This record gives sequence, structure tokens and C-alpha cells, in this order.
Amino acid sequence: MRTTVDCVSVESLAAAVSTVVADVESCESLDLPPLNESIDTDALQSFCETESLRTDGVGGTVSFAYSDSVVRVATGDPVRVSAAPATDETTARDVVARDTDLLDSEHASQTDS
Repeated sequence: MRTTVDCVSVESLAAAVSTVVADVESCESLDLPPLNESIDTDALQSFCETESLRTDGVGGTVSFAYSDSVVRVATGDPVRVSAAPATDETTARDVVARDTDLLDSEHASQTDS
């Protein structure tokens, strides 16, 4: 089971999300609901393209619920897509809150330097 993949290009992002979630959920990609019902795929692609162009070394992360999984997309070169099964204890909101806290603390440590 693959829980993380590196995207060759931002254009392959939707396919990477479907592949990782299908692997996590032990199903075929075609059995999953349309990705655009969970997230604006154009906005996700734009976010990754914009964040990947940053020169300050700070990457961005976005997390969202898709099917029965929580997906995390981390920008950079390459863009990394990971997924984990959603549980009652691990909801997309929890993951987003953790990512936001992590990004806030990383930003604070960089501005303190």
C-alpha cells in the first residue's frame, strides 16, 4: 500500500491524489467519488504551482477529506501527496489544525532568526 507519492508535475496532482487514496482504501481509483466534490482542484493546482515557485524555502501544505481518507499535499520540488484513513479521532479538521499550528510555528521561528 502506497501512502505517499511524489508528483512528477502539478498537472498530475489529481491522479496522484486518486492513486494514493485508492491504495489506502484498497480500492480502484474509479471507485472513488469525483475529487472535485471534495476540493476545488483548480485552486489546489494553483496553490501548488504558486507555493512551488517560492524561493524562501518555506513550503505550503493543504489537507482535506476525500472519500474515507484525509489527504495532505505538501508543496515543493516534488509536490508530495500522502493520505491516511480518516477515523473518528483523525478528521480533516484535526489535520488542518495541526498543519496550521506547524506552519505558524515554522514561520515564527524563521522570523525570529
